[in-house]
Amino acid sequence: MINFTGTVFNQIETVLGKYNFYQSFRRGIVSRADYYQKLMVHESELRGITLTEDQIHLSSRFPLNEEEIVDIILEDLRDKCLIEATNYPKAEFLEYRKLVYSRYDHDKYHTFIFPEEERIAYALAYILHPTSAILLGSYYGYWGIWIMPAICERGGMAYFVDSNESVSVVAANNLNKLGYDKNSEVIICEGTNFLSNIKQQYDFVALDAEGDSTHPNPDFRGKAVYYPLIKACFEHITNGSVVLCHNILLRNPIQDPYFMRKIDKNLSEFSKFLPFMKNNFRQGLDYSTTEGIGIYRK
Repeated sequence: MINFTGTVFNQIETVLGKYNFYQSFRRGIVSRADYYQKLMVHESELRGITLTEDQIHLSSRFPLNEEEIVDIILEDLRDKCLIEATNYPKAEFLEYRKLVYSRYDHDKYHTFIFPEEERIAYALAYILHPTSAILLGSYYGYWGIWIMPAICERGGMAYFVDSNESVSVVAANNLNKLGYDKNSEVIICEGTNFLSNIKQQYDFVALDAEGDSTHPNPDFRGKAVYYPLIKACFEHITNGSVVLCHNILLRNPIQDPYFMRKIDKNLSEFSKFLPFMKNNFRQGLDYSTTEGIGIYRK
């Protein structure tokens, strides 16, 4: 059970940082496979000191160097013609991160956005220069905050859409606190309902929604909700625009049985979403960040 607020990454670091085998892994002294073996030896102990099974296993997916992994992703996107450039202001990103970390109010919530996923959102937005972005399943706004410098630079707008009023209030408060009130709008509405009643066009989409597991329509349960959301959004996405998706976790580099099960679940939930993206977007790629991301260009 998660009983903390803020980023899950910080919670994992706080607990595992006391262990030499974790420190050695993060410094690149031991291999990922060796780290995983030591991690499994300590799993029961770690689950007794506030880490969940998911958090424990996610630590084995941490990139050793977040800047380097983002560089690799950007270079691959350029080579595959999804983006035209790879440069973004790394020093400015680090200064912005300091600002966000010091001022962002997580209230009573926590987020599974990991550092490299913060950086890729910031970098992509800088490279693509969006002027009209939509975040579907924006939660309390944490992933979206990383695209806001690029949005403001072009005098654009970002629309944070989530059906949960409580998290939306937290998102709005943080956007206002960081000076983005004129370049953002928080919309409390189920995404497909919102999209069915607008004519707005978007040149950047971030997707990180999660449906109610008890929803009467299976397409709206869990991550299966990506399909109805992107289908409803498709006509509002301009040609050449990019869709950035969280939780596209389809790879298992160390063959962890935990992630084998998780990937099977993802493939089941994405059984309509992935074919839709393949058939309707000119290209799409997935990458093994901690939680997995997918990047698609219309």
